[in-house]
Amino acid sequence: MARPLRVNIVDGWYHVMHRGIDQRKIFADRRDYEHFLDLFGEVHERYRFQIHAYCLFGNHYHALIQTPDANLSQGMQWFGQSYSAWFNARHERVGPLFQGRFKGILVDSNESWLLDLSLYVHLNPVRVKRLGLDKQGQQVESRGRTVPSPDVVRKRLATLRA
Repeated sequence: MARPLRVNIVDGWYHVMHRGIDQRKIFADRRDYEHFLDLFGEVHERYRFQIHAYCLFGNHYHALIQTPDANLSQGMQWFGQSYSAWFNARHERVGPLFQGRFKGILVDSNESWLLDLSLYVHLNPVRVKRLGLDKQGQQVESRGRTVPSPDVVRKRLATLRA
């Protein structure tokens, strides 16, 4: 079965995600995060990407990217190869770093949807299960999303700031 074609449109907005192969870490230490962000800056200059939001986890990342030149595939290919080659050389490893192709979901540029997606990307670390639930396991529903209790949010924020 052939892979689906990428949709690259002028001034497109995309929710981009990419996970480490076998869900392995793509960041081993602070220097890896810093180099990743340096390359984000370079992809902005080379391909004119507008990076509106991003979130880096140990084994994957999320980003909200706008492409004025309909070139998401080219820019993400350069980005993924550049980071993978640097990471592999630095950590004396070989083979793919990322699992398959990046996921790039074209999103409606409707302002309310973009706000929701930006909130999702920015608040993703606060919501992840690995940061723990409160002792009672209580959760509150808000706009169809699970929102942790204030105590859990405080604990998660403390973990993220550490």
